[in-house]
Amino acid sequence: MSDKEDLEFVLTQELSKKLWKKLFAVEYIVTSLDYWRKKQGKKYTVLQTGDEDFECDCESWYYGSGLVRIQLEGGTSRFLTCKHMRFVLKEKKISFRKIW
Repeated sequence: MSDKEDLEFVLTQELSKKLWKKLFAVEYIVTSLDYWRKKQGKKYTVLQTGDEDFECDCESWYYGSGLVRIQLEGGTSRFLTCKHMRFVLKEKKISFRKIW
């Protein structure tokens, strides 16, 4: 493949990811769980793009700090979550366990 074809392939993948998120992602708005940020009215957006695919716009998710690895009950895959994602899972009554 030439460089032009590689670029077109990458752009097509990025476009399809954005389109998938727009059409099928479920968006949850979570008020901050932290006292000071809650007082300021800070809210975070958690996107569920698949059964076990979550994204958050919080600082912990962006920088990769304070994340916990979990496994859904009955599931085999393990993934990292921030506290906002775990809050959404608890609200949806999806059971999981932390993996250390």
